[in-house]
Amino acid sequence: MNFRNGLIAATMALTALAVAACGGGSVNTTPISPAAPTAPAIQALSFTPVAGASAIPATGGTLPTLTATGGTAATLTLPAQAAGGVTALAAALLSATAPAGPPVLSSIDRRSAQSESSPISGILYISFSLAVPPPATSITLTAAPSFSFTLPASYFSLPNTSFYLAVYDPSHPSLGWQSRQETCTPAAATLTLACGPPQPPSPVTILNNVTYTIALYAVSTSAVAPTPQPSANPTAVATNTPAAFASGTVTLVAGTPIALPSAAGASGTLTLGAVSASTTATVALYLQVPPGFPAPATTYPAPLFYVFTPAATITVSGSSSGTFNPPTGYNTNGAGSNTCPFIEMYDTSRTTGWYLKALGPGTCTGGNTTFTTTQPMTLTGGVTYAFGVYPSN
Repeated sequence: MNFRNGLIAATMALTALAVAACGGGSVNTTPISPAAPTAPAIQALSFTPVAGASAIPATGGTLPTLTATGGTAATLTLPAQAAGGVTALAAALLSATAPAGPPVLSSIDRRSAQSESSPISGILYISFSLAVPPPATSITLTAAPSFSFTLPASYFSLPNTSFYLAVYDPSHPSLGWQSRQETCTPAAATLTLACGPPQPPSPVTILNNVTYTIALYAVSTSAVAPTPQPSANPTAVATNTPAAFASGTVTLVAGTPIALPSAAGASGTLTLGAVSASTTATVALYLQVPPGFPAPATTYPAPLFYVFTPAATITVSGSSSGTFNPPTGYNTNGAGSNTCPFIEMYDTSRTTGWYLKALGPGTCTGGNTTFTTTQPMTLTGGVTYAFGVYPSN
């Protein structure tokens, strides 16, 4: 039998076997798709975001532990700065869902030790920023920050699963998510996951008032997925948009203390004098310069900002006061400052920028600072205002 006839005979024989195996009838020629890959079967976390802030000296330090309901927690440690460092205000926000801005985590550029086809699962996200005193515009750390996480026990019994960190830097959006070059080390006995800096350590520059996002994610090493195809609708380039650490709606009335949103130990209370009418206002607390506002030219970074928009126009007269408490661990007198803080104001309906020392210095009692004024003021409905409480020398 020649080759051609042999091939025909073999094909007919295989076809007959296939028909027999199917019990006769037609042959199903639909290609069989490989089993879809599965991400690690992890326990989904759900909790209200937790904020923290602290002044970190040039020698380095750890922010207060961010502890969420259910025991999930995270810590962020900054190593020492290079020569000529400064004290910086570090603010962090822990959440179980991805913040707005970065692209989807599945687009991560993983290192070669992680299979590009292995499915991943995002677990926790930390958004953090640093505020440094002018004229500095950044700080250089001797190594990358390190992190520690406390997770449910189920995370430490996942088979064929490794944990990693990814970083999103909004100052280089084209890079997207970048995987750090190390595996996080689990400790089942203490339910903790330690993620140290990549080795060998190398200097890292952190820009002033830029919000970086860190993602803790799990990689399954037991499933194989097809190589993903480029998206026809690529993710839009993200911008740096700091998240509010707390927000809410308050009622502006006379003579009654008005509690402002609080987080990470930072809080504020306003007591207004006479008001022309009662109205509401949306208020948001930020522990870094709010989005849409330029950085104030203050000597020391402000530990807290409030952004508010009244629903209707009101006029405030008489004696008004406000008491503010900075984030946990932050010295209201600043680094080397000998006076209590001032208040800086910003009116988005004007082009004059920040009005420094609009009030102050205040009166410091314990960790709080109280400001009092008899200056009448008109707040225009629909106009957004901001004020920051900052130390000065």
